[in-house]
Amino acid sequence: MKIEKGNNGNLLIEKWKEFEVSKLFTIKSPASRSIKKYDEGDTPYVSSGSVNNGIISYLSPKKDEKLEEGNCITVSPLDGSSFYQENDFLGRGGAGSAISLLYNSELSKYNALFICTVIKKASSRFGYSDALTSDNLKTLKLK
Repeated sequence: MKIEKGNNGNLLIEKWKEFEVSKLFTIKSPASRSIKKYDEGDTPYVSSGSVNNGIISYLSPKKDEKLEEGNCITVSPLDGSSFYQENDFLGRGGAGSAISLLYNSELSKYNALFICTVIKKASSRFGYSDALTSDNLKTLKLK
């Protein structure tokens, strides 16, 4: 993710190009989980909410359960809400409103926050009937 700047230090946005999300990110889905099967704890449970970084609860993982790795972007299929997750977490997987996870080794907190805003803006063309599923996310074009 190279960022070009002009002599005055401003971003050269006229050189930006469109790209498909799947060309820059590995897209994963979290394990299927039901919040009802967990006890309260200290691990964030990230779902398809549009506030609080998508965190709807703090839970205690099951013994030997693998958490979703942090340093990723979570995307809600319902409204395109996108958040940077710095730390490991439990993600809402399964069907319906399961989140998608975007990974790139060059991701940082700052470029992720920018990309989250761009994804949210680009996702405005999707409605409830044609949610931003992981398949739609793969071909979503961002500038």
